[in-house]
Amino acid sequence: MLLSFMQMVLDGRGITGSPSPDKPVNKSSAALSISQLVVFNTVKHRSTSPNSLPRHIRDRETPIAIYIAIKIYTVTRKESIINILHERGLCNSYDRLRCLTVDIANSIIAHFESQGVVAPVQAKPGMFSTFALDKIDHNPRSTTCRSSLHGTSISMVQFPDSTEEEQGETVIMNPAMMGKNNVCNLPVSYTNVQQQISLPNDNISVPALTTTKTVKLETPPSKLKETIPTAND
Repeated sequence: MLLSFMQMVLDGRGITGSPSPDKPVNKSSAALSISQLVVFNTVKHRSTSPNSLPRHIRDRETPIAIYIAIKIYTVTRKESIINILHERGLCNSYDRLRCLTVDIANSIIAHFESQGVVAPVQAKPGMFSTFALDKIDHNPRSTTCRSSLHGTSISMVQFPDSTEEEQGETVIMNPAMMGKNNVCNLPVSYTNVQQQISLPNDNISVPALTTTKTVKLETPPSKLKETIPTAND
C-alpha cells in the first residue's frame, strides 16, 4: 500500500487498467527507494530532545539503507560521509555498518569451515570448475613491508551445464556468528602453508671455491695499509 501511494504521488493517479500476473504494474525505483526510507525512519516514539541522535529499529532496516552505507564505505572509506547521511535518514550509521560487516565476515568464515575449503560462497557444488593463479606485486621497490605487497590471487571460473537445474541461493548469514566484536580467524588449513623443503640448521657443508683467476688490486698493499684506520684512531 505504501509503495502504491508513493507511486501515485510521483507519477500521478493515472493508472490505466488493472494489474494482472501477465502485465504487472511497473514500480519505479524512486518510489521503491522512498518507501523503504519511510519504513527505515519510522519509530514508535520520537525523542523530544533537540540534541538526540536519530534512532532506527533493526527489524525495519531496509535494503536501501544498508546498500547506501556499504556502497559509500566501499568507494570512499569515509566514516564522516556515512554519518552525515545517517543524520539525514538516508542510511545506517558507521557503527551499525561495522557490525554488519563483522557479521558477514564471520558468517562466511563459518561457511568455509563447514565446507572444509576456502572458496567463493557463490560457487555451486558438483559443477566443472577451473582455477587460475596469478602473482600480485604491489610497489615491489619499496624497502618497507607496509607499502609493498607480494601475494597470490586465485580466480575461480565455473562452467554450468544447460541440463543442470538451477539451485537456490545459499543462505550465508549464520545467526550463531552474529553479534561478535571481532572477525574470526580463517581456517588453519588456509592460513598455514606446510614447508615442503626443510634445511638443517647445523652441520652445513659449504664446498670450497677453486679458481685459477688472479685478482689484481688497484691499490698497492703499501698504500692500502695507510688507508685502513687503526684502533688508536
